[in-house]
Amino acid sequence: MERPVGSGRIFLKGTKEMKKLIHRLFFIWCVACSFTACVNTEKPTSFLPEVWVNEAENVTRHSAELSGGVRLSGESTISVCRLLFGTSEEEMCEISSRKEGSNLSAQVEDLKSGTEYYYCLEAGNGKQQVRSEVMRFSTEPDGPVKLGEVSLVGRSSVSLWVSCPITDNGGGEVFSVGFAYRAASETKDSEISTKPGSEQMEILELLPSLQKHTEYIIRAFAENSRGRSYSEELRITTDDAVTYPKAGDLSKVIGEENRYTYTTINIQAPMNGDDFRFLRSMAGCGIIGESATAGRLEEINLSGATIVEGGISYDGSRFTKANVVTAGMFSDMPALKNLVLPVSAVQVDEDAFGNCTALESVTLPLSLNKLSVSTGCTSLSEIVISEVNQTFATIDGLLYNKDRTELLWCPRCIKAERLTLPATLTHIKKYTFEGCAIGEIVLPETVTLIDDYAFAKSEIKSIVLPDKLSRVDEGLFSQCSSLKKVTLGSEMSYICDYAFNGTSLEELYVQASYPPVCEDNAFAGIDLTRFKVYVPKKYMAIYRGHLTWGKFIIKAMTE
Repeated sequence: MERPVGSGRIFLKGTKEMKKLIHRLFFIWCVACSFTACVNTEKPTSFLPEVWVNEAENVTRHSAELSGGVRLSGESTISVCRLLFGTSEEEMCEISSRKEGSNLSAQVEDLKSGTEYYYCLEAGNGKQQVRSEVMRFSTEPDGPVKLGEVSLVGRSSVSLWVSCPITDNGGGEVFSVGFAYRAASETKDSEISTKPGSEQMEILELLPSLQKHTEYIIRAFAENSRGRSYSEELRITTDDAVTYPKAGDLSKVIGEENRYTYTTINIQAPMNGDDFRFLRSMAGCGIIGESATAGRLEEINLSGATIVEGGISYDGSRFTKANVVTAGMFSDMPALKNLVLPVSAVQVDEDAFGNCTALESVTLPLSLNKLSVSTGCTSLSEIVISEVNQTFATIDGLLYNKDRTELLWCPRCIKAERLTLPATLTHIKKYTFEGCAIGEIVLPETVTLIDDYAFAKSEIKSIVLPDKLSRVDEGLFSQCSSLKKVTLGSEMSYICDYAFNGTSLEELYVQASYPPVCEDNAFAGIDLTRFKVYVPKKYMAIYRGHLTWGKFIIKAMTE
């Protein structure tokens, strides 16, 4: 069969067109599938965190502060977050850090001066981790020692106790520290220096053998491998005040070489047993059982001092009590003439300054509320106490309580032929007139009590005891060698031992209707050949018939 002319080309042409169509359709289908796939794909929700570190802060020779932070995106989480630190990038390792929210910080210590260090922050979730930029810093190099301000710790009239802080040791060994000082009128410094301890951060020295009432210029210094450094100048003038920071330091600020050179001292500092023992040695007193020292203090001013507990015994057996001038604290100081007690003291015990034979004046504390007399102060002429004291007052040189009902002390050097006491008086305390040079004392009828030894060793010649006084206490007139005449009141009922021991008593007038009870030694030391007792005539028989009084010559009083 014959094919039609041209039919093969037509078929071929149709086949090629069909293939092109198929290719176009396949391409469109692929594009559609790709579009669909893109439309249906979910967006990612987890990303790596953003991390960073800050510039190092507060960099010194041996320390620095590091910090950094983390910022999360989407639903990211991290299980590890740390600061890495080291002397190179390869040697960086984790360091202890503090976490506050998304920030980390760390204080790195014990670094080497003049050294470069590297650090970064690392964070991750266990599968992936990210590290910040690696940053670096250098510690400061070693330098000269830096010093603070010189300050006064304590002082005396011839010494200054000064200190100065070492604020920065420069990073290396400090070879020497001390002070350079000179009088303001001079040009050449004197120096005192020591080798400091490895941890020493303060220079503390006593500058000795200074001139009194002189201005000094003082600088601290310190030396290391970078040379010597100086502090700013301190200008200060020596004066009479002795000061120091804590109880027990008196010997340090005075110095052994000056212990026996003082004749006057003014202490404005706390004082314990250590300080009083040293003070007593400055005044010529050794402890009990030891010989006297070469001390020669004549004036002691403690108005600005405070007595505190603690320290050793000040005399070998007694100890300090807070704000109390205790027994023997100033006793037996051979050259002491003037004593001013601390204004804060509230109590003065018996014989606190007993047997200070040169003592002329004592100033009692402003706050004083309790006092007992010191005996043996043979040169005492003045007792001083502030008018604003609420407990005591002085009248004509005698010390009374504030309302003048009690008489406590008459200075030994008050001299009078006749002394009349105020009508308010009811009580004369122990040792009040001991050793006084008063010929006759006139007592008011209000007196009802006179304590032991109140007139002992005095120069009294005669006295009339009030009717209301019922007792002659022990040793009341003991060793009153000039006493010749005594009158006992109508209510007298009891005479204690040694009441008239050592007197020249010749006449005793007794107003009592019944003979007073006498202790065995009431009239010990009396020369009975010259001793006469005068009683009211109507009571003579009673006295003559009495076991004790009957031994005396009994005579009737002149009506």
